[in-house]
Amino acid sequence: MNSQQEDEIISLSKQKWDWMSAQDVAPLDALFNEVAVFVHMGATFSKEEKLDVIKTGYIHDRDVDIKDVSVRFIWTAAIVLTTLQLGFVVDGKEVTNPFVVTEVYVREADEWATATQACTRLDQVLDRSRPFFDHWSRGRSCVCSTSAGVSSAKQWGYGPCPRSSTRIGNRSRSISSTTSSDGSRSA
Repeated sequence: MNSQQEDEIISLSKQKWDWMSAQDVAPLDALFNEVAVFVHMGATFSKEEKLDVIKTGYIHDRDVDIKDVSVRFIWTAAIVLTTLQLGFVVDGKEVTNPFVVTEVYVREADEWATATQACTRLDQVLDRSRPFFDHWSRGRSCVCSTSAGVSSAKQWGYGPCPRSSTRIGNRSRSISSTTSSDGSRSA
């Protein structure tokens, strides 16, 4: 895909955050696909549930500070990864947390529609200059970024997990483990 399409989807994603912050559900209703799924810190919402949460202010995304955005295209879908600091109100309590937000947009006729959005809370905003984030942004993931979560990456200083050299990009696999006398395995 070209830079124009990347700019278009990044702009749409930013506009979506603005609509959510303003609790403007009419354009969100048009943007969200009828079977869209939304995940926020373990809670899963349908389109109608998400719109209701926004409209009632139960979760109100107020301050969105975008740190980094990347887009990947697969056939007629766009995957947007956004690292941001999100200030929001949940059930009347103000909270600020760093997140990585994964959004998937699909092409419907000539319009983009949100298929899913998942917000993953981080312990802190990832530093793009660190090796782990560089791996992740290039589409090659360490096992610690896919199975044990970002907290494992933090534990190891954002570098590749020292217990594994598994990489999705080059298909190599080298995980050291031991088997105890009772047959259980440990890494």
